Amino acid sequence: MQYEPELDTLYCSIIGEDKEREIVLKALAGMTPQRIKRSEIHKHCANIGIKNPKNVIKYLLSFRHKESENYEQILNSIGKDYLEFTDTVFKIFIRMKSDNC
Repeated sequence: MQYEPELDTLYCSIIGEDKEREIVLKALAGMTPQRIKRSEIHKHCANIGIKNPKNVIKYLLSFRHKESENYEQILNSIGKDYLEFTDTVFKIFIRMKSDNC
């Protein structure tokens, strides 16, 4: 994948210095269905050592991309049971990103 500085900047602004945010974001991006079941996220996070991903998920849902015209979200909540990335290219970028900020 060609290097995308805008996506890298967005990624780094989301995770900041928070390792749990990075782990959860990469875990979400690694899940194959477009709509990700919340219970699956919680199970997966428990398996990788994140005890309470609710706060991280809450942060990710509230994050607004300030560089976009409409302050777009990166994740949408679909009802109370599902999440999905608003931009599949960004999801793929996260999955393929190997270095830290």
